[in-house]
Amino acid sequence: MTTAEQRIAELGLVLPKAPKAVTSGYVPWVQTGNTILISGQLPWKDAKTLIHEGSIGAGITVEQAAEACKQATLNSIAQIKDAVGDLERVRCIVRVEGTISYAPGHINETAKALDGASAVVKGIFGDRGLHTRMLYPVPEIVFKSPCIIVLQAEVD
Repeated sequence: MTTAEQRIAELGLVLPKAPKAVTSGYVPWVQTGNTILISGQLPWKDAKTLIHEGSIGAGITVEQAAEACKQATLNSIAQIKDAVGDLERVRCIVRVEGTISYAPGHINETAKALDGASAVVKGIFGDRGLHTRMLYPVPEIVFKSPCIIVLQAEVD
């Protein structure tokens, strides 16, 4: 059986080091019972640089927004690994939430961008990656980020 970390490599992805909290007053993750709740993750590629900046239709394409969602999801998965030590402890990804920035006239493209996050979760965790999902389209996000991704996972 292929592990989540083997799937990451097979997909040509790199699991980054779990990013630190951007400001004080909160933590990147909390475990309550068997549930891991991840704070919103930005698409940092190296803990200080976003892979894309802007909104769909204003500075970036829907494809670039999907790439940003993929990176923010990898950062979220890195938080899960930081929390539990081994991604094989993940029973399932319960929920993916995405806040996606869009320019007027591009709101319907936000779901396509969030598909990037869903594809990463399903690709890495297989059936354990089937999840519920919520999309929050907004006109602007901090640091000019195109997205914020939040994951919830059930673990052993």
